[in-house]
Amino acid sequence: MKKKALPNKCTKWNTRLVDSILKNEVYIGSIVQGKRKRVSHKNHSIVRSCEEEWIKTEEHHKPIISSNVFFQVQNIMYNRNVRANSEGKFNTFSGYLKCSDCNCNLHRLKKKIGNIEKVFYYCGTYLKKKQCKKHYITEDELNIIVLKLLNNYIELICNIEDKLHDEIVDSSIEYTNEVKNLKLIKIDKEIEKNQKLLDDLKNDYKSNYISDEDFDIFKNKNLYSLNNLKMKKESLNNNIISKVNLDWIKKFKKVGRLETLNKNIIDEFIDNIYADDDRNIRIEFKFKSNYEEAIMYLKNKENMV
Repeated sequence: MKKKALPNKCTKWNTRLVDSILKNEVYIGSIVQGKRKRVSHKNHSIVRSCEEEWIKTEEHHKPIISSNVFFQVQNIMYNRNVRANSEGKFNTFSGYLKCSDCNCNLHRLKKKIGNIEKVFYYCGTYLKKKQCKKHYITEDELNIIVLKLLNNYIELICNIEDKLHDEIVDSSIEYTNEVKNLKLIKIDKEIEKNQKLLDDLKNDYKSNYISDEDFDIFKNKNLYSLNNLKMKKESLNNNIISKVNLDWIKKFKKVGRLETLNKNIIDEFIDNIYADDDRNIRIEFKFKSNYEEAIMYLKNKENMV
């Protein structure tokens, strides 16, 4: 009598497996380390590290999907609590507008003023718990301010394109290598700063300025920061220098100066929009790190002249 073959559980697809695949950056050529850590040298329990502490090495291997598609999926599926309106469409700022104080989403409300219906945004914490402040702003005001700030950002990006092109037309490898070296210098300064803090802490402990408990807490915190910086440095050193990619600039040149805003534009160029209680707006733009690297490179070139 033949034995009945057991089903291979590994071949079965489920929501948890699909979810892990959609979040896995290995498919875009990156490797991520440091997702888990020990609590301390005394407590060996393993806990999940916050994402800011992860060590990421990009272009580690050949990707099978584009990073643009991958991060669009993350944005749509995991980063925004977005619902369609009664017409089955998404409002322009849905999932992006936050309170600058409590980080809660701003809620969209409609009010009739006379015969005119206006749209306002209020802090969710204020509406639900009467805590925080109103942080209210009209949608009309928001459209004007965000459009102006976004156009300013687009102009900044487009202005550096010609300068960058002139500098790296002969050697894109030189640009990538120079940016890498500037990053290493910055990390070295942070390592030096953290090492000094650790040395000062040890001196304070020897002089009985701090307790054993406080010494252990601050020492472990400084050692973790120091080790994290060293891992970032090692990861950066091991990065393979490849041809520089300026496609992110092309996105801005393609749209040019905007006359109006829509959901697609917000998705493409903005990470978050923060509103304070005085109707001041602060925007976290996408590709900010790319822009800062380019500016850092150009300033360094100017200093060398």
